[in-house]
Amino acid sequence: MNRPLSRHNPIRAHARAAWMAAFEKALVDRIPSVRGRVDWDTATYLYLQGLRTVDAVDRYERSYTADLADARARENGERL
Repeated sequence: MNRPLSRHNPIRAHARAAWMAAFEKALVDRIPSVRGRVDWDTATYLYLQGLRTVDAVDRYERSYTADLADARARENGERL
């Protein structure tokens, strides 16, 4: 009986860990201010979408910079 690969499979766990490490390195290289503050829920979502790390970093960066712009606008009392 063949069992489906689960998230507890050590091979898949290793692949996921390698993807997450590569994602974090690429992200911190691009946006140094996120060091130690990566949103891992978002990273997991991007991983499960099957994105390459480069594409995931691009998407994360677009979301991150949009959130920063919104926060700065709120600080300055601007209406969104």
